[in-house]
Amino acid sequence: MPHEIQEVKNAYQAYEHLLEYDPYKVKDFLKAHQFMTTQLVKDAGHFRSQAVGVFEGTKLIHAGANYQFVPQIVTDLFLWAKKTDVHPLIKSSFVHFEIAFIHPFIDGNGRIGRLWQTLILSKWNELFAWLPVETVVYENQQAYYNALAISQKSGDAESFIEFMLNAILQALEELPARIITDIFTDIFTDKLSKAELRFLEQIAGYLDKNGEITNYRAQLLTNKSDVSVKKYFAKFVALGLLEVEGKNKGRKYKINNNNEFARTK
Repeated sequence: MPHEIQEVKNAYQAYEHLLEYDPYKVKDFLKAHQFMTTQLVKDAGHFRSQAVGVFEGTKLIHAGANYQFVPQIVTDLFLWAKKTDVHPLIKSSFVHFEIAFIHPFIDGNGRIGRLWQTLILSKWNELFAWLPVETVVYENQQAYYNALAISQKSGDAESFIEFMLNAILQALEELPARIITDIFTDIFTDKLSKAELRFLEQIAGYLDKNGEITNYRAQLLTNKSDVSVKKYFAKFVALGLLEVEGKNKGRKYKINNNNEFARTK
């Protein structure tokens, strides 16, 4: 559990600086990895200096690139990405795949690959900085790894790119901006600050689909800290927007359908 908590804190830090990174600069790539893996790996923010492999039991299913060539390979990848006229949706997915294929770090390659795809997309359209693609991947984790394994084995990124495009489409279809007005009237949203409304918009899609949400899930969706999420939820419960069930780690928040402001259908 402490490891998972640190991962969430690190992800919050990494994504908080998202719009500051240049997706084609290696130094920013290393800086983001340091944010993502601090206190989790010894060489946070540094390319690996040893051979690595991905194993299934004792069977090697993928060997990362020779560590001596990693800095140059990543540099070449970013140079290609900067100059290519391939559509950002395809380009970002391919860069994501290549990061996983190269395996430039001892640990955190998947997380940094997903972050870097989000970064490339957000430079194309800032909407993607807030789109919860990471959550869709998390909810379809096995399919993600399967697509990655197929592409790594064949040396062709097609299967992985197809999976990521579907994940992006799913995240777009769940955009909460349209859902927020379906769940609550304008009377209620007038009672919220811009920051509170923004947080609500980020979790509304998940609430509408699943009926409930945990503090941890809200952190993943919004890249907010545990303390911030608790404050937002406390405000929503106090207003009667949400109701809470359970205690401590089992606590879940649901839409309060008895609230006079909730839209009934």
